[in-house]
Amino acid sequence: PEAKDYCDEYYARLIVAIPGTDLVITGHQDTSSEGGKFNNNDDTFTLLLWNKSTNTCKSIKKGARGNLWSLSVSPDGRYISYGYAIRNLHTWLWQQPTVKVYDIKQEWDKCSFKGLIASFNRINQLAISDIADSTIMIASPDNCTTQLKFDAPIGCWTLSFNLSGDLLASVSESNLILWETYTGEKLHEYNLNSSTNNISLFGFSPDGRFLIASREYIDENGKYISSIILWGNSSE
Repeated sequence: PEAKDYCDEYYARLIVAIPGTDLVITGHQDTSSEGGKFNNNDDTFTLLLWNKSTNTCKSIKKGARGNLWSLSVSPDGRYISYGYAIRNLHTWLWQQPTVKVYDIKQEWDKCSFKGLIASFNRINQLAISDIADSTIMIASPDNCTTQLKFDAPIGCWTLSFNLSGDLLASVSESNLILWETYTGEKLHEYNLNSSTNNISLFGFSPDGRFLIASREYIDENGKYISSIILWGNSSE
């Protein structure tokens, strides 16, 4: 592990705990291309593995190229998924959306998939949203294969499995959709009005009966609004 002073140099953008351990994964955006055409910086990010009991860290990825969009850990603590993309500084568009799966024990990137947002379920399946192609895939990091792929709405930025892993919820700027993960069937769709497009946190309740979201936005009067939204899961 590296010195604590080194670890304190980084501001965490994403934080995920590894179940059943004292370990935490943090994602950090070192440099950013945000700021318009006068900013010539490349996007670079770092992933750190922390030990809470010793308050030390070591780098998994340091200064990797890309803008970090997602970070997830498998329930058995074996895999980390991280999604990133590289901005074309001439067109200002995101390119090469990639989700990689890092094997914590073997300390290497085991798999690479096309996509940006990823989330694990309890049996180590990985849901991956490909923003460019407007699709969602269900993949297996054990053998790096895609098990299922289906069409999804444009701009699907958030994914969450229920506890059993048979349901997947996705949120885009215009709707919330509940999917059956074994077939890709759309079970329910909830329309979101234009003011609900900034959902920062999202997930199922522990019993799977509800979908819960944290929403933040500025209303027409310039007032900052923060709220919690609760949907009943009508699939049951």
